Amino acid sequence: EIYTLSLHDALPILVDLERTRDLARLRAVEGYAYLIQMDGGINGENAGRVALAGCDVIVAGSAVFASPDPANCLDTMRAHVKEALGDAGIGS
Repeated sequence: EIYTLSLHDALPILVDLERTRDLARLRAVEGYAYLIQMDGGINGENAGRVALAGCDVIVAGSAVFASPDPANCLDTMRAHVKEALGDAGIGS
């Protein structure tokens, strides 16, 4: 099962990050196996925070396909996610 949260501007992302943290805590405490997915408004600036909140799947279609260099956009987003998780001591 996948829980999807949709983001569309700065205020919802703050609310949805907290809901993501809540879902991630619930999953850990109850031993659930669902994935958390976020869609809408995700870009290189906030992808790290989204992953750090507990999001497993990031959907960033507009950010990637509206970019003049989609491959570089994806690389930047991946780097921000790895940096955020690494700084928090999560992952390898």
